[in-house]
Amino acid sequence: MSLSPCSLPGSGPSFHLQPDEMELGLGIHGEAGVSRMKLLKAKAAVATMIDHMTSPTNATYLGVNKGDQVALVVNNLGGTSVLEINIMAKEVIECLESRGISVQRAYCGSFMTSLEMAGVSLTIMHLDDTRRRCLDAPTEAVGWTRPLLPRGVKDRTTPSVMCGDSTDVGNLVVTTGTGKHVQEATSHLLYHVFHGVCDTLIASEAQLNTLDTQSGDGDCGSTLKAGAQAILQHLGTESAPGLPLIQPESLLLSVAAIVEQSMGGSSGALYSLFLTAAAKELSSDVSPHAWMSALQSGISAITRYGGAEPGDRTMLDSLHAALQCLQQHLGKMEPLEALEMAVKHAQDMAQKTAQMKAKAGRASYVSTEHQTQPDPGAYAVGVWLGAVYQAIKTNT
Repeated sequence: MSLSPCSLPGSGPSFHLQPDEMELGLGIHGEAGVSRMKLLKAKAAVATMIDHMTSPTNATYLGVNKGDQVALVVNNLGGTSVLEINIMAKEVIECLESRGISVQRAYCGSFMTSLEMAGVSLTIMHLDDTRRRCLDAPTEAVGWTRPLLPRGVKDRTTPSVMCGDSTDVGNLVVTTGTGKHVQEATSHLLYHVFHGVCDTLIASEAQLNTLDTQSGDGDCGSTLKAGAQAILQHLGTESAPGLPLIQPESLLLSVAAIVEQSMGGSSGALYSLFLTAAAKELSSDVSPHAWMSALQSGISAITRYGGAEPGDRTMLDSLHAALQCLQQHLGKMEPLEALEMAVKHAQDMAQKTAQMKAKAGRASYVSTEHQTQPDPGAYAVGVWLGAVYQAIKTNT
């Protein structure tokens, strides 16, 4: 099965596929296949291939039945990534084993390629003692590798699924805090704030990933989405919350633990530091000024442990812009109005990072030619701050 054709040197593509098409049963030399279909996910594509190979309506079918022992070759046609070919190998083994077929030998790699063709071919062979012994015999062929099996084990088996410890989820929620409580109406408001922030970050995944491709590894949005989904998993419902919404200090400490575990890379660590430091400011006071102090403490923690400063083209630029605005206007106007101004300052600063020279983080050693868009971390701060403002405005 192929997602793209091959091109002989000096010639054009051997056939043409639309971006949403795949070819089944094509030849190793680029000959057209037996059918063309819309793109399928790996599991469905594998099932289609196995069905075609084992169907009696196919003149060259291979008869395999429940209880049969087979060897399997998952072959990279040339342009398939290591990640993709291994996903396909997993799906093929699971498909065969779900039909009661024992895959005792499995080989995955580039054995017979077709130039740059992006695709995979499958080979299934019935096993007996002679064939098994021949497959395991020593060879000097550089392109053939024996399956790696534990010492003393002759046949491969698919390991059972490893289940995570379900108790880990509850351990992330801080329930023993002694911080100041808020009124029930405020706890409901906090529910909507966190829900809104998470929904907005999830919806912004693609946009943030696109920004991150210029100077990072293109996963800023996916990382924040993972954290948001984990928070939502713990948040529960408004009437039966799973997080201590009534106690902001414990709430932020809980969210800090959640993002530290669920978000990869530096973002998880930095946001965990930010929230942990911010929580301390809410132990005895939950007024708007206390939340501003929490923001300031969070920024200080990122600066201290992350090594960046405002102006370095990082998330700190947007956070610092929001803090400065709040320090200037909170107390002189309604808190919601001050927050609205802070959000605008943060989002404006995020846009300005497009003209900044990166002095910290992954972007600091990427050519400035690739830094023409806003920093994704700074942009993300503007996104979730905006969601905070919208949730408060809508629910008060």
